[in-house]
Amino acid sequence: AQLIHRSDLKTAKYLKKQLFRDNASMLAFAGAQIDRDVLIDALVVGGLWQLLDGEVLPRDEMTFKVLERRLLGEWVPHVMNLAPQIESAIHSVADTRKVLSKYDSKLFLGARDDIERQIGALFSEETLAETPHNWLSQYGRFCKAIAHRVARLAAQGSKDDKSLGMLQPQCQRLREAEDRYPNLCALSPPASQFRWMLEEFRVSLFAQQLGTKLPVSAKRLDQQWQAVEAWMTENPR
Repeated sequence: AQLIHRSDLKTAKYLKKQLFRDNASMLAFAGAQIDRDVLIDALVVGGLWQLLDGEVLPRDEMTFKVLERRLLGEWVPHVMNLAPQIESAIHSVADTRKVLSKYDSKLFLGARDDIERQIGALFSEETLAETPHNWLSQYGRFCKAIAHRVARLAAQGSKDDKSLGMLQPQCQRLREAEDRYPNLCALSPPASQFRWMLEEFRVSLFAQQLGTKLPVSAKRLDQQWQAVEAWMTENPR
């Protein structure tokens, strides 16, 4: 992907000029406190990795050139196709921060910390570059769920605490595993699936009416975690 990216910097520059240029998007990035340039760079490079997913990597120059021509033709529409979902997500994060700013800063500390962790993880440069297309395309729904959660905090703070109590052990064991096994989610398909199941679990807990892409529950997460542990045992560092 890096070779193809370097071979056609014009396309990369074109994408960067096309994405999120309108005033509404600029304001949303500012409100969301997300670096637009970092996000776009990650989406542009990540788009190539997504297109390479499942491809047999070329072993000679001719095969590489054939693959390169095809990917360069697909690169722009692939990344532009994601733009509406990402833009929707950015607007939801901006709305989230606006509502949070209206609450007393001493209230909802557990929820605030969890939401900041979630946003930070979703929009880290590594996550944006490495996340498969099928999950990036769900960012609009994930972030709409965050905004919905925050809007209900004042009325349902105790319910949020109860849901957070169900969520935190699942998040904690993933964080601890990633500390022991760096880049776990990028390397392990079961761990990657668990990580995105967590996002769906959040939707089911805090914005159930938005629906989930797959069935998810604490029990299903426990079952998936067994697959993660089995993978780590079979693939020791």
